[in-house]
Amino acid sequence: MDQILGIDTISHQYGHKHYKIISDMSYYKDSISYASVPYSILANFINHIDFNADDVIFDIGCGAGRVLCWCAHKYHVKLLIGIDISRHLGEIATANLIKLRHRRTEYEIQVIDACKADYDKGTI
Repeated sequence: MDQILGIDTISHQYGHKHYKIISDMSYYKDSISYASVPYSILANFINHIDFNADDVIFDIGCGAGRVLCWCAHKYHVKLLIGIDISRHLGEIATANLIKLRHRRTEYEIQVIDACKADYDKGTI
């Protein structure tokens, strides 16, 4: 599916292993793991949500942006906001959203500890 969407959420640099970091940005100084959600699970979960054009959707721990790209490709919503503590993964998510074919909505990526993010404008 990555190939169809024109993105790369599992590249050779990650393989099929978890990408693990320990971040100084973490409020609790804990380690963070990253692995992409399989598209089959993603579709089963997200296809049951009733999105509308006014929704602002948060993806907490957005990683390389797979969920954001899926939503941006399939749904027209007001805004998608990805939050990740890893600057590297945030940059990859941004690059994927830029490359995404047929993106239907706007987005922003915030590189921040999810404990410190502002969720006031979120609806989902």
